[in-house]
Amino acid sequence: RLSQLHVAYDDSDVTYNDVTQFGLGGGYLLTLTDADCPQGELLAVQTRPAICRWRGQSDNGYRTATRSVEAESLNLFSVSQVGAYAYIISWTFYDDGAIEPGIGATGALQRSSAELELPYGRILQNDPDTLWLSHTHNYYWRLDFDLGDSATDDRFSETRYVLQSDGRRTRQSETFATEQARQIDPETQQIWQINASDATDSPAYTIEPVR
Repeated sequence: RLSQLHVAYDDSDVTYNDVTQFGLGGGYLLTLTDADCPQGELLAVQTRPAICRWRGQSDNGYRTATRSVEAESLNLFSVSQVGAYAYIISWTFYDDGAIEPGIGATGALQRSSAELELPYGRILQNDPDTLWLSHTHNYYWRLDFDLGDSATDDRFSETRYVLQSDGRRTRQSETFATEQARQIDPETQQIWQINASDATDSPAYTIEPVR
């Protein structure tokens, strides 16, 4: 699930945690229309349509000299309005087993100040007496895989490819048996693999940061 939407303002005066302070369901979940889901099917949450489900096709899943097969996917998305922002939460399931979470944000700037000389923010056209404050959205997901016969014994390995002074990369791997919080480090081309510890031939997932 999307576990946190952390919104930090550059003036250090306010920080919001939109998931735990407000939430994405209930009254924050927007009702969708056919125009919001033109290629899919609307699904009800309690009594109103709030999820769009649609099947998509992308580039060839594989191609040979005589045959090509298109890749397919199933996408689910909803929209939650929290304050001035609408968050579009998306999950895409691909036919090769890949799962891709995603999020988009749209809306208006939330906070403003009459102190025009502040170094963070901008003055918008036709509003010369207001400084709209800049901020950062940080998104955090929590993934619980529950592989194998037990839901409590998953383990994962972190693999890094560290650049050496001679231009080559060395492979480093570390295995964890308990839940961890890990930071993405693009410089080391970092990936994670999750396995069930009770079977050597169990299914596994690899987490690959998109960027």
